[in-house]
Amino acid sequence: LFRVGESKWIELPAMTTVRGEYPATVVTEFGGLPRVFVFGGHDGVKSLNSCEFLDIGGEENRWILVEAKMKTARCFTSAALLDANTVVICGGLPPNDQESTSCEAFDLISHTFSDFADLMEPRSSHAAVNYQGTLIVMGGFNQKKSCERFDIIARKWCPFAPLNEARYYFGATLIEDKIFVAGGDKVDSVEVFDGSVWSIVTKMPQSRISCSVVSLD
Repeated sequence: LFRVGESKWIELPAMTTVRGEYPATVVTEFGGLPRVFVFGGHDGVKSLNSCEFLDIGGEENRWILVEAKMKTARCFTSAALLDANTVVICGGLPPNDQESTSCEAFDLISHTFSDFADLMEPRSSHAAVNYQGTLIVMGGFNQKKSCERFDIIARKWCPFAPLNEARYYFGATLIEDKIFVAGGDKVDSVEVFDGSVWSIVTKMPQSRISCSVVSLD
């Protein structure tokens, strides 16, 4: 954990389960204290269907395993808040190692999983963000430039403006109502979506794979 005010990193407790290739989502609606939720991943042998969370600054300050299991074990997936009470987990690689279109929703109040509308195309190693009240999924393995937006009214996914560069294993975040994506396998560019189109705004000194992007403001 990086404490911005102190400009230093502090070590956090270990998770209950060894896992890699998983998405993490920060939720701050619980009494003002953030929780970090992680979903699925891979333990080196198999894909996982478990979820756990960390209360940052909470009384226990430890990772807690959620009793409910995801409907599908998956790694290289994405997770993003749809609304204050719902995280949506999209695509990824299930145990059969075939990219998936399946999605599921996690209820932050009841800690249960339920079915959610399938993506338009299979994706893994992609990214997802909440943008203007809905979900955007971007890119993915097999050189994907395509993106999708979840239509809240129709309750289905629809096409969204494509990236300029195909990318997977990349980072994405929101800054001032704009979507920023950076890096990926053999990709050094940074793109921004300004509400209408994607534009390449700069290049990093080197390409970065499996990178993360966060806003400090």
